[in-house]
Amino acid sequence: MKSLVQNYKELLEEQGIGEEDYDIREGENAESLRLQVAGKYAPISLCAIFVEEESLFVIFSTYDKEVPEEKYAKMALYIAETNFALKTGGLELNLENGQVMMRHSQYLFYEEEQDLKDVLLLTMKLNLTTYEEYYEKIMEIIEQ
Repeated sequence: MKSLVQNYKELLEEQGIGEEDYDIREGENAESLRLQVAGKYAPISLCAIFVEEESLFVIFSTYDKEVPEEKYAKMALYIAETNFALKTGGLELNLENGQVMMRHSQYLFYEEEQDLKDVLLLTMKLNLTTYEEYYEKIMEIIEQ
């Protein structure tokens, strides 16, 4: 059976994204794959993390726009209110660099590799569309 990363790479290839378009990093307990995709408003940076032994897939997306430190409190309040309404995933504010990220975590239970690819693709699309749904309000807070 192929690894989660290998299945994701094949999925990206099926979507027209080649190996030259992403970067893979190996960590102590997980591998990550980073790439940039065209978003509705601006390019979106994606980071997909794979924890093989737990069959866990975590995906983060972010626009490369930073929240000014003086607006952290207002953004944190907006994120808390938004996360309360979200059914899956959640927004996060990185206090080190001021970026707002959308995170989804998905345990992967599957019988066939195609089922796995379907779940990976659905999770990635859900992450991107959810993040774009809140983009305008995030930008409004940043630019006020």
